[in-house]
Amino acid sequence: MRRYIIVIGVPLCCLIVSQLGMADYLTVSRPANIKVAPTRDATVIERVDRGTNLKLIDSVQTNGYYHVETLSPGGPGWVYRTFVRRHTGDIPVAEVDAEEEADVEASDDEEEATEDEQDTLI
Repeated sequence: MRRYIIVIGVPLCCLIVSQLGMADYLTVSRPANIKVAPTRDATVIERVDRGTNLKLIDSVQTNGYYHVETLSPGGPGWVYRTFVRRHTGDIPVAEVDAEEEADVEASDDEEEATEDEQDTLI
């Protein structure tokens, strides 16, 4: 019996602990409103577009609404379940292509040079 508890208990505990560090998130599947309360008539505090990721605050729905936090300064709010898709794990970090980053830096350098030239002319 003791061996059975170790064989089943240890992997189960590891799985539970690993999930504690991960928060689920939602991806907006069509334009949606973030509201101040989980009701149909609640005030809209923000409108989010398709593809927007939202941090899930509470995994339990209230009146069909998820309690979420937007990544913008909108803060916490509620979004209706049919407008989002739920994912397990943390919100993925946007990866910037190194080539695109180099192009942006080169563009910034050109703008600075142009501004310096304009200052010289004045």
